[in-house]
Amino acid sequence: WFYNPLCDSELVRGRPGLNPTAPVRRMNLDLESVMMFLASPPYGLSAIAFLSLIPLLHAVRLSPTRRFAALGGFFTGVTFFAPGVYWMTNVTWPGYIALALYCASYFAVFAVCAYAARRAGPFWNVLLLGACWPLLEILRGRLITGFPWLLFSHTQYDSTILSQVLDITGAYGLSGILVVVN
Repeated sequence: WFYNPLCDSELVRGRPGLNPTAPVRRMNLDLESVMMFLASPPYGLSAIAFLSLIPLLHAVRLSPTRRFAALGGFFTGVTFFAPGVYWMTNVTWPGYIALALYCASYFAVFAVCAYAARRAGPFWNVLLLGACWPLLEILRGRLITGFPWLLFSHTQYDSTILSQVLDITGAYGLSGILVVVN
């Protein structure tokens, strides 16, 4: 018997039994990380980026607690960053694992922010999440590792129209715009 907190089958809100939203949450988390990875270079399916956060936001909306939202965000971050920073295995395996886990923690913080913002109205929800994601990317690019790789805006590297927005907003602003569209 293996207990997976993302697919909780017991003790949801104190009631034993099957939680019908757990498989949907898990599937959404898997789908989100695959979509973001395919939208990133070198695959370059940039149109997917406009929909790629929807599964994570839906999974967070279905989460019964903040803890489940954070675990789901962390799981999504690990499944996105593990293949994204795989090149680190040529240098160091412990460093690769630590970097993937560290970067995934920012997805967990975003999921907690999305969980907290879900009670706000649609306007405030969009505004808060559109500001939260770029802020977390700035922190990830400056704190501890200074690792500004795999930013959400990098998914639009081949878009001529959105590249023009970069003159005004920068990479972090374009990430915020992508979150708002999602």
